[in-house]
Amino acid sequence: MDSFISVSSSNMYEDGCQRFVLSEIHSGTNDFDESLIMGTGDSRIVYKAYIDYGSRVVAMKRLKKFMIEKIVFMSNFCKEIETLSQLRNPNLVPLIGYCYHKSKVILVYEYMANRSLRSHLYETQNRLAS
Repeated sequence: MDSFISVSSSNMYEDGCQRFVLSEIHSGTNDFDESLIMGTGDSRIVYKAYIDYGSRVVAMKRLKKFMIEKIVFMSNFCKEIETLSQLRNPNLVPLIGYCYHKSKVILVYEYMANRSLRSHLYETQNRLAS
């Protein structure tokens, strides 16, 4: 485990989704340490992070600013969070919680070991094409 420990004092809602405060996000990602980046894309950066006093590994998806500007109404964002937190399917990575603070939006997911889904899909596609 990395040399920092995250704290967790988040609120747990009845739908099972936690609302994290920004200080927990900073602590869990060691202030968005680049060595913890697991993946990037046009709209997000995904970090390996630690919550619950360092005992739980998660993936934190930080939405980039231009994506946040597309979230026009906070109510739509809240509905999306509510829906994602209630979905239970073995093919989906469970949403644990979120952080919404001014222009920062972070989604917290269960950590899935063994690389990304994208890498598995593309490797399988490449093997089939060979």
